[in-house]
Amino acid sequence: MKIINAELFLKNEFSNFYNKIFIKEPNQIEKREFGIGNFHEKIYKRHLSFTNYKELNAFLREETPLYISFSGSYYKNPSAVPMQNKNRIAADLFYEIDADDLDTECKQQHDIWYCEKCSASGKGKPQKCIECGANVKYQQWVCKECLNAAKKELYRLIKILEKEFDIFEDYLINFSGHKGYHLHIRAEKIKSLSKEARNELMDYITLHNLTPENFVYKDKGLRFNDSSTIAKKIKKEIYNIIEKNNAELLSLTTHSPYSKMQKLLENKKELLENLQNNFLPKIPRAKLFWENLIQYAINKVKIYIDRQTSIDINKILRLPNSLHGGTGLQAKILSLDELKNFDPLKDAIVFDNTEIKVAIKKTPKFYFNGSHYKFDNEIAYIEKNLAIYLIAKHLAKPLVK
Repeated sequence: MKIINAELFLKNEFSNFYNKIFIKEPNQIEKREFGIGNFHEKIYKRHLSFTNYKELNAFLREETPLYISFSGSYYKNPSAVPMQNKNRIAADLFYEIDADDLDTECKQQHDIWYCEKCSASGKGKPQKCIECGANVKYQQWVCKECLNAAKKELYRLIKILEKEFDIFEDYLINFSGHKGYHLHIRAEKIKSLSKEARNELMDYITLHNLTPENFVYKDKGLRFNDSSTIAKKIKKEIYNIIEKNNAELLSLTTHSPYSKMQKLLENKKELLENLQNNFLPKIPRAKLFWENLIQYAINKVKIYIDRQTSIDINKILRLPNSLHGGTGLQAKILSLDELKNFDPLKDAIVFDNTEIKVAIKKTPKFYFNGSHYKFDNEIAYIEKNLAIYLIAKHLAKPLVK
């Protein structure tokens, strides 16, 4: 039994895929910078350019990088170095929503850690080994729950861009190929936005650096300052929390005794009327209570976006419809209608179900292509699409006799 080189195996399979499709992204391809990655680095080489889609697709079929990314910016000389020699013309707005940035409970079940020093392991993501205190490494997974959470964040982002800024036009949505979604806004009116303007928009969307102190002031008691659009959103969220009449939820969000929250909600109508008038009633530990509640509301209203990706106009993002070298899944372009029922761990699979032999490391229970799997350092015949997923994640190696 012989182990096949994992990277060469993936490159061969990826090449077969690229020979069956023709990618026509991004727009204005001749003005975009490209970067490529291999089995160990998502980007090991950049400052590449292509004059047309035929040239791009020939490169994918012949060179077959495991990752290929392109710039959100448009340049006169996209392959020039250093960056300032590229002569930027304009830039799209681009947003990355990643399940890693979302606080979903499922991570405690499907993410595992292991310590190379003492060989301890477990579920979740502790900062240090719980046995010996050494640094740990992580094996991260995604499931339907966390990917659905990422999808919900994307919908919330789209609503803000469309309803509040009127810039949700000439857009492209694609699955990232792994943990979330990318949104590209290509409308002409945003292409010339300055870096400062992009930062301000990001600050608004993510409520960056906002704290309860931004919304509370003293004037014959505690008052809520609802003079901004964001403040009105926060106030509405607080109103909704109280209106639910859920003492347990209120106790958890404000770190207050449950019995006191029950008593507080007995006067819910009066409490809500006061809030409507921006008056925060005096209750035991009132300032701390309202600050905790406001902080909870801030966390509910903010959109969780990969900030660095979205404000860095030198950033390069995964080429839509290309393959992700860490999963073998397609960074599939989606319409809004397609997004609704899209199951990334099923609908982004492009390889067939021919069985191949692989050596698989230990894994937690995970979801893929409509089924759940779990392996424990074993050799098995599994479907090629699943094998490629595990090989790309460095958790399996292909075998031949």
